[in-house]
Amino acid sequence: EKLPGRQPAEPMTMRLGDMFDEAVPPTNDQPWVGLAEEPNRELVFGVVGKFWQPSITWNPVPSERFAVFDEPGWGKIAASISALPYGDSRTLLSYEARTLTTDPMSRRKFGRYWRVVSPFVGVVMRTLLVGVSRRMDQASTTSTTSTTSTT
Repeated sequence: EKLPGRQPAEPMTMRLGDMFDEAVPPTNDQPWVGLAEEPNRELVFGVVGKFWQPSITWNPVPSERFAVFDEPGWGKIAASISALPYGDSRTLLSYEARTLTTDPMSRRKFGRYWRVVSPFVGVVMRTLLVGVSRRMDQASTTSTTSTTSTT
C-alpha cells in the first residue's frame, strides 16, 4: 500500500528516448545522437566535431549517417554507458568512448589535443559515473521507502 501523501518514484530507465528526442534532428546546440540501445542495459551515442579547437565546431550528423560519415577534417566519438548485473543486488556501471578521425591532418590535431586533455577526461568520466550511481541509488531508496505493506 502506498504511504499517504507520497508518490512512488518513477523507476530509472536506460533508454535513448530519455536522452534524445528522435523526432528532433541534432543541432549545433545539441549535436549528440543516439546510435543504439539495449534497454535498461546499454546506451550508445555519438557526436561529430572538431574537438581540438578552443571553441569546438560541431557537425550535427544524423544517427543514420553517423557510421558512414567520412568528410575530411572531423573527429567522431562513439560512447556507451552500460549497466550490468554484479552479484545479487549490485550493478556494474561502465563508460567507454572511442574516437575516430576522418583524415591524417585531423588525426594529428586530435593527438596533440588528447595529450593535453586526457588526464582531465578521466576525472570528468569518473565524476559522471559517480553521479549516475548516486541517482540510481536515490531512485532505488525512494521507491523502496515509498511503498509498504500492511498486515
